[in-house]
Amino acid sequence: MQKQINLIKKQINSFHESTKNKLKILRTNLKLMENKISRSPLPTEVEPIKEEFDEILKDEEMSFPVAIRDVIDGKKIHKLEWKDKEYYGFLKDGILCLHKPDGKTYQWVLSDGDLNGNDYIVIN
Repeated sequence: MQKQINLIKKQINSFHESTKNKLKILRTNLKLMENKISRSPLPTEVEPIKEEFDEILKDEEMSFPVAIRDVIDGKKIHKLEWKDKEYYGFLKDGILCLHKPDGKTYQWVLSDGDLNGNDYIVIN
């Protein structure tokens, strides 16, 4: 009888440890999800304001964060620092790409100058 009691206690402890590990995993996943939500680069509260200024910003120079919104909307952007209009950025299959004058498309590896630039325009 004592052997059976010890076996049941062992099973209870094992179940308890397993449950603790599952709770730990769930808490970790919850924290990760909360961090993703709180770090959203485009808060929903700002979207109505963006729509009001779309027409104003249409032909003016923009910062990279503003220009990338247009890229997400399917538009092409050009940096005035790039003298040739055949250089432009756009999204292709969810990847930020750079079209170059050689007619080829490359994955755009952003530099500090790209990220901090304030001379982006939308092109057709």
